[in-house]
Amino acid sequence: MPKGLRLKRTPAEEAERDLRKARKAAKKASLRQRGAQKADLDVKDVNLDNAFPDVGPSTSRAAGTVDDDAFDEKLWDALGDDDRLDTIEAQLNDYGHVPRRWRSASSQAYDQNTMAGPDDDPRLMDDDEYAEWVRMGMWRRRNAAAHREQQRQKAAQASARTEAARILKRKEDVRRREHEDRERRRKADARDTYERRWVELLESKSVDLGFGDVPWPMQGKADVSLLTVEVISEFLFPICLDEPEGGGRGRTRREELRGTMLRFHPDKFEGRVIPRVKVEEKEAVREGANAVTRAVAALMEMDNKR
Repeated sequence: MPKGLRLKRTPAEEAERDLRKARKAAKKASLRQRGAQKADLDVKDVNLDNAFPDVGPSTSRAAGTVDDDAFDEKLWDALGDDDRLDTIEAQLNDYGHVPRRWRSASSQAYDQNTMAGPDDDPRLMDDDEYAEWVRMGMWRRRNAAAHREQQRQKAAQASARTEAARILKRKEDVRRREHEDRERRRKADARDTYERRWVELLESKSVDLGFGDVPWPMQGKADVSLLTVEVISEFLFPICLDEPEGGGRGRTRREELRGTMLRFHPDKFEGRVIPRVKVEEKEAVREGANAVTRAVAALMEMDNKR
């Protein structure tokens, strides 16, 4: 801070100064009270029978009283110094100050929008920083209209960013809904294809069927290892479909599971499908049907426990 320049006290500093003055006044009043009490005790201790006490003892007692008062005065001064040091330490601890020369390049320079921030305490600035701080404050006073215009532009930019974020979010919501619609249609088409292929399979008399010719309750290329509880449940009851429990086909969840069980149960599957399958693929088709039966049975058991 430049020499010869005195800053106006802040409200906190003014309150601290008043507190020190009040403590000092209370200390003086206490000392006066103690002096009066000692004087009363000295009067009571006077021997009335001896109107002329010895000079030596009286002088010694008076000197002892002066020494006690001086000691009390020093003690109160020491207590006041401790309080003042504690207050200064607390103020210093309130500021996690990083000198501007140690900050990043983007935060070193002052501008009209970085004034009066938490790091701009003039008590923590060096001479150059304080001069720049004062210069920017004077610029803001002299160019109040320009400063207001800057604040208006800043607010307009913030409003534009908010509007852009709102538009971007709306576009993201539209894309998300479109994706969900495509996924819903894809799963619905897969279910329709699955039902149609079963009807065609039972109505046709074709032989030499392969593993891929059997409609399996799953999406994509069929494989025995993929016929799990999770895959079959997702196919029969897709989460993305906003439909009742039967997949929107007029059937409940229990009826859907029962229909799938009847299609792949060995008693029916062995008689309707297995005889028409190629010899080299009968074992794989039979294993796939058993996997579907086990998965559907597990889903039924979980529903019964609910």
